[in-house]
Amino acid sequence: MLEEALEQGGWEAVSKFAQQCGGESALSASGPLLVLPSSVCDEANPARFGLFVLGQHLAERFHAFQSSYPQIGDVRGLGPMIAMELVKDRQTKEPASDLTQQILDTARSHGLLLMKAGLYGNVIRVLVPLVATEKDIDEALQILGSALEEVLRTGQTSDAQQSAVREVK
Repeated sequence: MLEEALEQGGWEAVSKFAQQCGGESALSASGPLLVLPSSVCDEANPARFGLFVLGQHLAERFHAFQSSYPQIGDVRGLGPMIAMELVKDRQTKEPASDLTQQILDTARSHGLLLMKAGLYGNVIRVLVPLVATEKDIDEALQILGSALEEVLRTGQTSDAQQSAVREVK
């Protein structure tokens, strides 16, 4: 579906398609990560090539997170829009909405706002602003990595962080 949108209407059609489906099941239906044809993302078009490189960087980091944590059941996305799905068990794919919320709260207490999505609220979806610098993105990924480490390795957030999250809310 996305490839058809790209062929028929270019990037505007892909953007509209992604907005309509909210980056959810339509993206996962085509596999864990969509790979665009090199003719679309080449160095002759710096803006598109930059998005392509950014997407690769995000996908690499998200897949590294997935390799480290069995609770990350799937990583999917397109360019600078990427998501990770949290599950209680990779075999049963039972949604882990509670863990997702804990990760969001922990990240927020460290200054990173993330968005949850999905039918069960167990998907962390990221759409990087096009004006974000590489430093901004790396800082956000570091905070996300720390939040994942804290919640998924220890199983809970600290009392101080829970208090900070309550104050922000």
